[in-house]
Amino acid sequence: ARVGLLAGRDAAASAAFHGILAAGCVTVPLSGNTPVARMAATLADAGAEVVLHDAAHARLAGRLEGVRAVALEPLPDAPLDPAPGSDDLAYILYTSGSTGRPKGVTWDHRGALAFPRWAAARLDLGPDDRVAAVAPLSFDLSTFDLFAVVEAGAHTIYAPREALLFPATLAAWIAERRPTVMYAVPTLWTRLLEQRADLSSLRAVVFAGEVFPVPALAALMRAFPTARYENWYGPTETNVCAAHRVVALAPDDPPIPIGRVPSHLSGRVEDGELVIEGEAVMCGYWGEAMSPPPRRHATGDLVREKGGALHFHGRRDRQVKVRGHRVELGEVEHAIGQHPGVSECAVVLDGEGLAAYYAGDADARALRLHCAARLPSPMVPTALHRVESLPRTDTGKVALASLSPPRPDPSPME
Repeated sequence: ARVGLLAGRDAAASAAFHGILAAGCVTVPLSGNTPVARMAATLADAGAEVVLHDAAHARLAGRLEGVRAVALEPLPDAPLDPAPGSDDLAYILYTSGSTGRPKGVTWDHRGALAFPRWAAARLDLGPDDRVAAVAPLSFDLSTFDLFAVVEAGAHTIYAPREALLFPATLAAWIAERRPTVMYAVPTLWTRLLEQRADLSSLRAVVFAGEVFPVPALAALMRAFPTARYENWYGPTETNVCAAHRVVALAPDDPPIPIGRVPSHLSGRVEDGELVIEGEAVMCGYWGEAMSPPPRRHATGDLVREKGGALHFHGRRDRQVKVRGHRVELGEVEHAIGQHPGVSECAVVLDGEGLAAYYAGDADARALRLHCAARLPSPMVPTALHRVESLPRTDTGKVALASLSPPRPDPSPME
């Protein structure tokens, strides 16, 4: 059975995640920042009939139709079914899909254990470590907080929700709680640097999910030179499938490599694209045929090998990263195109956010509300530009490279 989990970052949510697995069920973690319609569609796609929720998400859970909302609370001991096998599904992480629908990435227990065991060993996690949990349960970075910490017998300290909303609050929380390890997207590390946060308690600074600008990373390393800096790379379908320890860096250095493929996986470059194989690769997408191990995943990332390490050189498709979250631009375009006042649209990456260009009579503010009701916040365009028509190539395709923010008379959404 698939069970939805709608909760924040705390010990009760972690216990619930592990409890669902111990009961032989499949966890479908959800984010409270996701629109209700999208959350309901995710649960329906997974075939989940029950969603567990904490007190903070009780009202939101009650708005989900077609599922039974059950509050997280201490329950009496009860016998469990036989322990799930290594080939049984453990959890489903939903991520952006190019078809306009989120895709459920499935993991069995064998694959789910491979990454945390590797991560705990690589960082030499132990009982004296305090790991700061800052990733939502629906984000694959949270598997480190959930499982690697347990594997190593370390401690987890959970960042309160307001700390993730306000960098100054997060900086104060870190100074007070003194974590020794934290795994977060580069955007979060950069904001802490801007706050001049005291990160001296950290012995390991781990980042993934997007490219870390070299000047910012170099500044962070200068400010806290005793920490270990780790660049981890991998799509949701493989979790971390390459790692690189950054030892020294100057502000004008070239981008850092994504590193080498860990020993529990194997990788090769086919026509410039990184392909990953091994038991730690996902079982498949929910609703599609599951693949037996060893499994294979073509990442869509273009890489080159230099000096024994892999270097990232872009994507084959239109997938981008926004604040560490994977975004299929086609899914955003699909949502915008559903507005009756939009005749055509195109979305491109613009700095740290998305810019949408559309033709039609839709009001920009109404269109933004339309997007916010259907898409998670990283997928909602930060800039909306109305144009007479989209530029086209000789073949009739949208000329994405020619789209640029209009300087005169900017959209009121900018």
